[in-house]
Amino acid sequence: DFTINAIYSDLHGNLYDPQNGLNDLKQNIIRYIGAPEKRILEDKLRILRYFRMLSIYSYDNKQIDKNSFQASVKKFSNIKLLSKERVTIEIKKLILSNNVCFSLNYMKEFDLLDYLIKGLQKIKKSDLYNIKKLPDDVLTRIAYLILKSKVKILDLNKYMQISKQELKDLKNVFKVKYNINTIEQAKKIKYLYGEKVALIHYNLFNFDKNRKESIEITKVLNYWKPP
Repeated sequence: DFTINAIYSDLHGNLYDPQNGLNDLKQNIIRYIGAPEKRILEDKLRILRYFRMLSIYSYDNKQIDKNSFQASVKKFSNIKLLSKERVTIEIKKLILSNNVCFSLNYMKEFDLLDYLIKGLQKIKKSDLYNIKKLPDDVLTRIAYLILKSKVKILDLNKYMQISKQELKDLKNVFKVKYNINTIEQAKKIKYLYGEKVALIHYNLFNFDKNRKESIEITKVLNYWKPP
């Protein structure tokens, strides 16, 4: 699909690079092989893979291949034809990438975010820039996107393949209407909703309020065993 995926090696380590992918790789450029729209029509998932690859390799506007980018934007609505399972895999990989804010901000600029999750387009660019500062955890970052865009949790199922447990955990994260400020509160939330929910809630709302984490509370959330 992309030039950087068309680099081959024989058993002796000799490289074959018919699409000049090494040069693109060195310059952090993601470029479709041949005609971009033709590659996209062969497999519409390549649109999402393009933006995911941007979020891994690219960080500067000069690294954008104009033809590849324009074709991906033009054909982006085609992701509606893909299965939720395939879309979800790409979204989860994208939001954990090193330069996720670079890719998501481009998607916001060209009004593409609502194709991923309805309502996500409302999120501010400044909030997208902060997502990379969160822990490398898929549910934490999805919860952050929900918090900042006010997407309805139940709407996630319309666009993503979310498991019942993931949906339950996300609901419980927002069910707690107060921040964890004491060890007693930490134990209560962990007891009621489990370690995963308690950690996401604590990390998310501390980050949102720009508060420092408490070592004692973090120890409780990670190591205390509820009776």
